[in-house]
Amino acid sequence: MAPRLRHIIAAMNRQPGLPAPTCAAHACAAAHDPCVFPIVGLRPVIPLTIAFMAGIALGDRGAGTWQAAAALAVCLSAGTVLLHRAFRSRPARFSPLMLLAALGVLSIQPWTSPRLPDHHVGRLIDTGPWEITGTDDGRPLASASRTRFALRVERLGDGGGFQAATGLLRVTLFGPLPAFEQGDRILFKSRIRPIRSFQNPGGFDYRRYMGHQEVWAAAVAEAREVVILERAAK
Repeated sequence: MAPRLRHIIAAMNRQPGLPAPTCAAHACAAAHDPCVFPIVGLRPVIPLTIAFMAGIALGDRGAGTWQAAAALAVCLSAGTVLLHRAFRSRPARFSPLMLLAALGVLSIQPWTSPRLPDHHVGRLIDTGPWEITGTDDGRPLASASRTRFALRVERLGDGGGFQAATGLLRVTLFGPLPAFEQGDRILFKSRIRPIRSFQNPGGFDYRRYMGHQEVWAAAVAEAREVVILERAAK
């Protein structure tokens, strides 16, 4: 056991043979010694937090299986180095930062590169038209000529029957809106469309924003064609 570590334990247990002030002084000195706590510094949270946030930003900009695989490889490598240096009581300066950055990249993957189930509406883009049944998942936002809201899809029909479906749709209705509220169950007919962003360089990425809301597809219909199947429970 390292001498400094023995001083810490003695200070905690107040062993005889070492006066309390001496033990406390050694414990305080050892707590700031990178040889005893190789990972913990005076303010380790700040650089670690910055590294994690940088990883999230990097993961949000990129996409694809290769990025997740690379981040996982960095996690394993940095974690192995970190454990090795901690076991040998040696300072670890860069491996914690690499580990947190890679974890940041992995943490954002469910929103940038989701693995959707087979019956998710996000897998049915550019198909239809479908008879779409679902529940209004958010308060409709009305403008002068259209209304937008998120619909939690329950099933899709193609004229020959219905099939179960899941996921959220961004629905846009044109024309006078029938009186319905959040939680109402409705039916309408539409194709399932992709969500597109404006093609302005450096502009707002609407598709990525909707992906963070777990909305991966859209539908457009005339408001007069919406059928209210069931009102929300009051």
